[in-house]
Amino acid sequence: MPIEGVLKLMAAIFLLLGLLGLFACSEDDQSARNSQSDSTAASQQAPVSSSSIVPQTDPSEGEAPSPSDPAGGSVGSEEPLAGVNTLAAVKAGVPAKFGSGVSAVVNDYRAVNVQARAPGESSGPAIAVTMEVSNESGVDVDLSQLSVTASDSQGLPALPIESEQAAALEGALESGASRTGVYVFRLNEERSPSLLLNVQAGFSPTVLQFELK
Repeated sequence: MPIEGVLKLMAAIFLLLGLLGLFACSEDDQSARNSQSDSTAASQQAPVSSSSIVPQTDPSEGEAPSPSDPAGGSVGSEEPLAGVNTLAAVKAGVPAKFGSGVSAVVNDYRAVNVQARAPGESSGPAIAVTMEVSNESGVDVDLSQLSVTASDSQGLPALPIESEQAAALEGALESGASRTGVYVFRLNEERSPSLLLNVQAGFSPTVLQFELK
């Protein structure tokens, strides 16, 4: 073979080897890029732990104060409300005490006839009760806070009547003074004329009872 042909053959062989080398390098680069892409996608799809995004807070923040915590106040620190104390019934003429130096007594009760004056009232027999309140408490008491009711022998309420004989206690009663008022209640003609008088006062938790027979 002439020398020129040998040179051309060798040049063709070197060119072929160069192309094979370039192809191999290209395959390696593509594999590397694919591997990097897979790792990036895996990192993006991996779940994020909630502990990495939830801020940690101080356990002492936001807690309700305990019962002994001065900032929240202590349970039961308020003064308990006084309960109602109903005394046993006493007869007319016997004083009954509200406490703190204030007392009441039924001085008299008598049968009267009344004429209806207000809606819901009826004319007929009634009983007029004269009651006296005494104040030795050292301070004024408001007699307008008195509530005087009555019930018959069967426990049914007796209807209060605004008759001309009635004169309910009201206004301030000075210490060392006493005042008398009259309360009138309609009687049921078919029942016993006896009454149980019930006296309450906004200034005392004690309830007084008077038995009127």
